[in-house]
Amino acid sequence: MLEAKKLELLERYIEELIEENLTQPIVVEGDTDKCALRELGVAGEILVLNTGTSLPAFVENTARTHRSVILLLDWDRKGFSLTLQLSKLFLANDVSVDLTYWKRFKDIVSKDVKDVESLPSVVKRIAEKTIKNCV
Repeated sequence: MLEAKKLELLERYIEELIEENLTQPIVVEGDTDKCALRELGVAGEILVLNTGTSLPAFVENTARTHRSVILLLDWDRKGFSLTLQLSKLFLANDVSVDLTYWKRFKDIVSKDVKDVESLPSVVKRIAEKTIKNCV
């Protein structure tokens, strides 16, 4: 995929994620992932998974206040496993799971990076390459 097309898609998906986050929280693995999303302009609720509670406890606590979540975990082996486990647990607790952005970002950046915390640097790098190619 051409760098300009990657950048266009990333920017559009980030804008859509920001809009979706107005009505549902995003679940990420750690604080660095949360910081990365803030850097990209995501201002809504972001729930951090790695706070010392078990997965079932995290899901049950989240299910008390939310009927849907956006899962945006890493694209490494651990992230895939957590995404599958959390999806099952949330669905068992009647919470709908949105994997749209996880899939979209994975398709674009997983060859370059495997974690959410790297999204801002990937966007910046692709933007810089695109600018250099236009000059």
